[in-house]
Amino acid sequence: MTRGLSLVEFLLSLMAMLLGMLFFVRVISIAVQSASRAHRISQAQARAQEITEHIRQAPRGVLNCLTQARHSKEWRVCEPLCHSSLRPGASRDRCAFITLLQPQDLTGQEYALVPGLWLNPRASWLVGGSLLNVVVGWNDDAPAKPPFQHRVILQSLVVTP
Repeated sequence: MTRGLSLVEFLLSLMAMLLGMLFFVRVISIAVQSASRAHRISQAQARAQEITEHIRQAPRGVLNCLTQARHSKEWRVCEPLCHSSLRPGASRDRCAFITLLQPQDLTGQEYALVPGLWLNPRASWLVGGSLLNVVVGWNDDAPAKPPFQHRVILQSLVVTP
C-alpha cells in the first residue's frame, strides 16, 4: 500500500515552489531593467557618434569656429557658417553640432548634448581643433535637461589634412 502526500508535505512543496517563482520574477525584473539601461546607453552612444562625425567632417573654417567657442553652447553660432560652406543639394543635417537630429528614441526617452567649458571631462568641447569630447546625457523617463542622471562620453581626435 502506498502512502499519499500529507498536508504538511504538500504545503512545504507549495511554499518552495512559490519562493522559486518569486526569485524568478525578481531575476526577470533585473534583466528587463538591465536591457532598458543598455538600450539607452547605445542610443546615447549613437547620438554622440553622430555629432562627432559631423564635427570631423566639418570644413576647416567651421572647425576654427568650434575651437574658438569657450563654451560648447556657442557651437550654435558655427552652424550657419557650416550651412554656407555646404555644396548645393548637400544635407543641412551635417551641420548639427548642438541640436540632436533625433532627440528622442522610439521609447520616448530624450537625449541632449551636455554643454560645458573647455576640458571639463563631463561636458562637450573641442580644443585646438583636434581634441574632441562629446557628451550626451539623459534623465530616466524625464526631459533631457541638466542636471543629467546619466552621460555617455565619447573622446576623439579630429585630424584635418
